[in-house]
Amino acid sequence: YGGVIGNYPERVKIPLALTAAKATVSVSDEIGTNTFLTAARSENNTQRELAAINYIEGKLSESKGNFEVALERFVDAIETGDRYYNAISSYDRLMLQKKIEEIDTETLINGLERLRYAWRGGSFEFNLLMTLGNLERDRGHYGEALRIWQQAATYFQDYREAEKATAS
Repeated sequence: YGGVIGNYPERVKIPLALTAAKATVSVSDEIGTNTFLTAARSENNTQRELAAINYIEGKLSESKGNFEVALERFVDAIETGDRYYNAISSYDRLMLQKKIEEIDTETLINGLERLRYAWRGGSFEFNLLMTLGNLERDRGHYGEALRIWQQAATYFQDYREAEKATAS
């Protein structure tokens, strides 16, 4: 479907292509993701669009097992200065570093704690709190885990997945 948006004006085409690329990368559709990323690239990309492109390229590389490239793309997204993509790229970078054993659990927790105020609200903050709670539980800090899950349940009581915080 990438060809469908090809003739749209850039200010319409680029956001559509980025939205489609996020959707296709989430289901590991490499061809679709690359098609939409190609449509999103322009000489006139904003910093936010560049951050999104780098982030999506990082997620695609991670899904293909190209962890070094993924880490580089996450850093590229962070360096654009966009607050939202800085937060989500930093989170995914930390999680990938832990997965490939570049960092230990303590370093991961410290990094995630620094991200708690990088971007507030929505699924990012909820997932960050749930991850922190799970990590604290796994290392035997049950009181800290319960405190973090309580914050998630309180801050996101209207959030449809908040029951996970009280069930943990």
